[in-house]
Amino acid sequence: MRKILTVAALHGHRTLVLGAYGCGVFRNRAQDVAGYFAQVLFEEAYEKHFDHIVFAVLDHSARQENLRAFRERFL
Repeated sequence: MRKILTVAALHGHRTLVLGAYGCGVFRNRAQDVAGYFAQVLFEEAYEKHFDHIVFAVLDHSARQENLRAFRERFL
């Protein structure tokens, strides 16, 4: 996560489109991944480098747990 954010910031990108990395085939809990992103973005002040950060979360499951986790954390 930090490497993605660092490279984007160093190259002057002001808008990011990120995914729910690790929540698919690797089956990490979406709540954990969203929490890790929030920690890195806000507690380590990466968010100050960007105007817009979007999480594109594809979730076709009936319960939409991945989508819900990112919505609850970032909206």
